[in-house]
Amino acid sequence: MNYRSNLKEVKEFTFVKDFIYNFTLALFITLLLCVLAVKIFNVRLDVVESDSMYPEFRTGDIVVVVPQDSYKINDVVEYKKGNSYVSHRIVAYDETTGVYKLRGDNTSVEFDGSENITNKDITGKVMAIWENGEQVYETISKNYLLIMAIIIGCWVLTSTISGEIEMKKHNILNI
Repeated sequence: MNYRSNLKEVKEFTFVKDFIYNFTLALFITLLLCVLAVKIFNVRLDVVESDSMYPEFRTGDIVVVVPQDSYKINDVVEYKKGNSYVSHRIVAYDETTGVYKLRGDNTSVEFDGSENITNKDITGKVMAIWENGEQVYETISKNYLLIMAIIIGCWVLTSTISGEIEMKKHNILNI
């Protein structure tokens, strides 16, 4: 009876340990792949600061921007305006001058001051939208070293526990 009780506890502990280990490893690999994607493919993540593109996206959403070789009418692109980045839709293109005319979907005027944008001004095309991602994005960007330290710490801890269980199972440790 006592043996079965201990076996059940070991199985429960092993399940929890394996879950933490696998979750931590998956999270670490996911973060690593995200960092590589950003560096290799020159992907930008930006927080939307206005509702000019409502209902496409709203203030507080995160847009994933990827540079392209060319852009076409109806593409939603990001361009630098002063010290900030703006995402608007291409509504017209003049082939002779290479000038794009852009406008926010939620703007009532025909052109809203972003009509002299060239290919060199555009940072990329909006490829994805993360709704309400601003809080998570800000937390990760401000505390990424702490988050990585916690992930690596959990991974090391579960690896150590896993190693001790394996040694105990094979009577290597005299505990």
